[in-house]
Amino acid sequence: MVRGPINNPKDGIAALDGIVETDWSHATFTMNWRFTRACTVEFALGESICHFFPILRGVLEEFRSEFRTLESEPELSNKFQEWSDGRDWFLWALGKQKPKVVAQGWQKEYLRTAKDKKSLAHPFVDERSRNDPGQMDGNHDAP
Repeated sequence: MVRGPINNPKDGIAALDGIVETDWSHATFTMNWRFTRACTVEFALGESICHFFPILRGVLEEFRSEFRTLESEPELSNKFQEWSDGRDWFLWALGKQKPKVVAQGWQKEYLRTAKDKKSLAHPFVDERSRNDPGQMDGNHDAP
């Protein structure tokens, strides 16, 4: 897959995503963009123009989606409701300029790896340490 540079929007133009089948093509590909308004757009020397995201041929065809209600997983539903209530309170307190909340700035809930939450993780979750990329979470074989 090829797409625009990640987290780097360009004023006046939007990158279009595309699948490039490199396992059989002998040609180059064209990175496609759509102008969002009439303007001139320039790319600086060395500026990223795209992001390559490898996808094995056939893997998307093997994917099977499933829609379920959150309530069908009571434990997950309860954890979500606890988080949602806490988030609502935090945003309310931030709006009211409560000193402890203002000092905290943001909740960082998604960065915490509390033991009580790890049990909800599915087996494919890979929590590699940023400091030790070789350290695994026990769900995968070491590289």
